[in-house]
Amino acid sequence: MKVVRALAVLILMSLVPAYSAPEKQYGVIYLNGIVNPIVSEYIAESVKSAASDRCSYVVLVIDTPGGGMDSMREIIESIHSSDIPVVAYTFPKGARAASAGGFIMLASDVAAMAPGTNIGAMHPVNILPEFLKGDKDSKTNQVMEKKILNDAVAYARSLAQESGRNQEWAENAVKKAVSSSYLEAQRAGVIEIIAEDMDDLTAKLNGRVISFKGKKFTFDTAGITDLQYVMTWKQRAVNRVADPQVLLLLFIIAVAGLWMEIKNPGSEVLHY
Repeated sequence: MKVVRALAVLILMSLVPAYSAPEKQYGVIYLNGIVNPIVSEYIAESVKSAASDRCSYVVLVIDTPGGGMDSMREIIESIHSSDIPVVAYTFPKGARAASAGGFIMLASDVAAMAPGTNIGAMHPVNILPEFLKGDKDSKTNQVMEKKILNDAVAYARSLAQESGRNQEWAENAVKKAVSSSYLEAQRAGVIEIIAEDMDDLTAKLNGRVISFKGKKFTFDTAGITDLQYVMTWKQRAVNRVADPQVLLLLFIIAVAGLWMEIKNPGSEVLHY
């Protein structure tokens, strides 16, 4: 009987799939180019997906000249509401976290930069053509510009306060458009890590303890793998059209077409 029981146990064990611990992984999201509504939507959705996929944390790889303030704020809101830590990493060498990118770096749970990168120049600018900006010297425009600047300064300082980073640098990056190299940023207390590449970043994160949602969070990256989140083909297509330079070109073409139609009524310019 003992032999029969032993055989029965062995048979049952062979039928039950072996348990394996869930694989450790982290999400990788890319902010490459202008910050616009398509990019903010992609990043916000990806941050949520990474948490749903049980990633330990997210690395937001940044190389941007900046972009829209509203889209930037949406990205920052997704970082602050994330259920897992978000590591902002300016990469590769030669990349920049300028303007909106600097704000996003300040908002991250951990900020890292690759050698040869820079951060800052966060002064808000009006990208409209000169003929659409109106009278610069008018009191109304001066007041509006001051309001926009002061709002951006306060926002940068609040982000630096929350993340424990250099508030004075954040203010100067907005007011005076200060920009810093990766080494200057680390010395100024703007970033925490300088990493050569993703493997180096992963190694330097291992064992790091941060405060996340009021609790201690320890990065455990030994043997961890990455899970890439990229734009869909539809998002990539719309993102190309959303480029300010493309939009300006389309605007100029439309204005030129209207002008030709007014000058030559009944022409076929706008019929194609």
